[in-house]
Amino acid sequence: MERHEPAGSSNGVAPRRSVQKSAQSNRTVGVMTVLDPHAHVVSVTDAAKSGLPKLLRDAENGADVIVERHGRAVAAVVSMRHLEEIQRLETDLRETALLLSRAATDTGHRTGLDEVLSALGLDRAELEAELDDDLAAGCG
Repeated sequence: MERHEPAGSSNGVAPRRSVQKSAQSNRTVGVMTVLDPHAHVVSVTDAAKSGLPKLLRDAENGADVIVERHGRAVAAVVSMRHLEEIQRLETDLRETALLLSRAATDTGHRTGLDEVLSALGLDRAELEAELDDDLAAGCG
């Protein structure tokens, strides 16, 4: 993870120098692998100094911006395109997890309707006759 820190400035906008930061030292960011591994990391103070318009412009231009408070990631600013991509990936992941859980628990045994009816003490012919009677009486 690339971290940007103020390096001093003459125009009031602090230029940033890059400092490498391992994903393990920041667990919040480390688990969010869908973010750009070269995301800009800024402190809440620096984000406030540079202003919301700059954060939004960076996100619109495709840069992921991670905002930290006391060295801990508390927010991420990403473009709508990237957010939609993350949401799509989340949906795909849920569907994949469901598919895998079904595959892992499927014994291959299928239960037919007649077997279920028998287990419930019902008979298909009796149910069909009852349905026919209801339809003839105008109840269905």
